[in-house]
Amino acid sequence: MEIRVLVHHVKDALTNYYDPTHLQTHPLTTLLDLERGPGELAGESLRRVLRGAIEALRPPPSVAPTQSEWRGYRILQMRYIQSCDVGAIRQELGLSEATYYRHQRQAIEAVASVLEGRVRATPSEDETPPTDERASEPNQAQATDEVDEAIRVARESPRQSVSLRQVLDDAVITFLPLAKERGIRVEIEAPEHLPSACVDPAMLHQILLNVLMEGLRCTSGRALCILVQQTDDTETRWTIEGLQKSKWLRTSLGTGQGMTLSQSLLEVYGGRLWYEDTSAGGRICFSLPCTSPPCVLIIDDDADTVTLYQRYLHEASYRVEAVSSGDQLASLVRASAPDVVLLDVLMPQQDGWKTLQRLKTMPETTHVPVIICSVLSQPSLAIALGAAEVLHKPISREMLLGAVQRVLAPQDGAVAGHPPRPSDTEPPA
Repeated sequence: MEIRVLVHHVKDALTNYYDPTHLQTHPLTTLLDLERGPGELAGESLRRVLRGAIEALRPPPSVAPTQSEWRGYRILQMRYIQSCDVGAIRQELGLSEATYYRHQRQAIEAVASVLEGRVRATPSEDETPPTDERASEPNQAQATDEVDEAIRVARESPRQSVSLRQVLDDAVITFLPLAKERGIRVEIEAPEHLPSACVDPAMLHQILLNVLMEGLRCTSGRALCILVQQTDDTETRWTIEGLQKSKWLRTSLGTGQGMTLSQSLLEVYGGRLWYEDTSAGGRICFSLPCTSPPCVLIIDDDADTVTLYQRYLHEASYRVEAVSSGDQLASLVRASAPDVVLLDVLMPQQDGWKTLQRLKTMPETTHVPVIICSVLSQPSLAIALGAAEVLHKPISREMLLGAVQRVLAPQDGAVAGHPPRPSDTEPPA
């Protein structure tokens, strides 16, 4: 088969990566030796093979994530696996339009090159793959499906500002019983006050557990050290030390299901995972972007209500500002730059509806979501005037935090259970 034909098929399959109907009847399902597992559909098998070909392009851990060697792999991951739009990828990688499409084209050609060997190596009808290889296929298929599902869930789940120290402590508490059972001491070297990150806390908890489990498996002594540092205002670096120096771990990090899952989830949140040799052994490292906690501005004249909201929000790591009237709005908005506004429209000698209209017309707040928190129940009017959500007092902790998380969640247009299909038509030369 001519390579240009294979490149065309690969690009089409990647563009329709999450379309089971399209993949089920795709030409590549007959051109490639997919070695389908029991009960595995042709489209599912093709998705697994495509994912494996992309992973084959991942640079070795010795290559710094900032090096250009990562561009092709990251473009394929973000564009086709995570379904990010081209603009977001270009912004994150700092690429011009022409440079982006050049790297995308080269990366797709590289995937085709990987699969070309599979085409040429397709066994004849009387040849049978080795027993051990055939036995591993169902597990590989299941692992790939589970990673893909985890990525989908991570992309669609609401993100919130999470205290990294709290997540670290919670993960260690979960991990300690197993470590004690193995006779391993867990040491933590981390600031008491770590920054926040905008993630799904359950996903980050699982990432930490996966990395700790890998560290436990590879420990060289009786102690495992967790070191967390804030490298700058935008990133934290996490290190699991006390591991044996391992050529296998250095070259194969990520082939295990837990580590593959951690790598993929970290990439959804803009992080990285790698292995380093040290004079004393080895260590697993990962980075995670940190953020300033979102600011919630409360406009309510009732002091008890404000105190209650502040407690709810502080417990969830939000930064909180409060005013008792709309008259103080302009100066506080300029000083605090809120990300969300909680507004009571029923306050003495104040027209809360006018305050809402003012918020939606002020240049500083026109883009800021407003949640109405009031005893009034006029959701249609509130939405028509620009409110993002309406909560009827009394408001529980779950109701308040849920609404704040929803209005802060990134709107990527994904349909539940089915990420949006990317469009990859290159601009005319």
